[in-house]
Amino acid sequence: MSRHINTPKKKISPYILISGNPERTKWAAETFLENPELVNSNRLNYIYTGIYKGLRVSLATSGMGIPSMEIYAIELIREYDVQVIIRTGTAGNLSHKFDIFDLAIVQSASFQPDFEKNNWKQNRDNFPTPELFQKIINVAEQTKQKIIIADVYSSNNFYADLKTIKEHTENGKFSLTDMETAVLFSIGKILKCKTGAILMISDNIGFKNNKETNFDDRVKGTEKMFKLGLNTLVAFSKKK
Repeated sequence: MSRHINTPKKKISPYILISGNPERTKWAAETFLENPELVNSNRLNYIYTGIYKGLRVSLATSGMGIPSMEIYAIELIREYDVQVIIRTGTAGNLSHKFDIFDLAIVQSASFQPDFEKNNWKQNRDNFPTPELFQKIINVAEQTKQKIIIADVYSSNNFYADLKTIKEHTENGKFSLTDMETAVLFSIGKILKCKTGAILMISDNIGFKNNKETNFDDRVKGTEKMFKLGLNTLVAFSKKK
């Protein structure tokens, strides 16, 4: 057990998908896992463990924002010896090249400028584990799942106005924005846990004709995201 996760160590798999929304975690566990067991409901941050294609996996919840992801990622790695974490979540789109429902594989994630100064000695730019990043791409190609490759700007300010976002992304590097990916990558590197991220675009931000998804749309859209994440965990577990 840890401060925020109330379950024995043996109840959580070394292979994890982590999402922000506990209801999305619950839906995915009940949809994709054989014999899903709710092993943590403390603070309503659900964690389910079950079987997918013969592999014992856990679907966890991070909550929203950098601090919440930081807490759960650290505890899962330190207290439960988790070896692989893939973030499965949603993102806002900053690029006219992409659109809602696109699935993005994250190749880099950066903090808002004022966060990384005194936290975990984090770098502004953070990266997924290379072999896990490539494995996600390989599995997408094998399953004929269309994907995009994206650089992400992670910010705690969900309702930041477009001017503020553009000030922090003025070099055009970032095509998506979210709240959690950068800190997951950073902690993974520091604590030697393999990390990656698959994000579904849920909103277009700052376009003349803004588009966003509703709850039912997001459920349907995230189905492909979870399948890609789960199939990647299975493939990655067999690489040794």
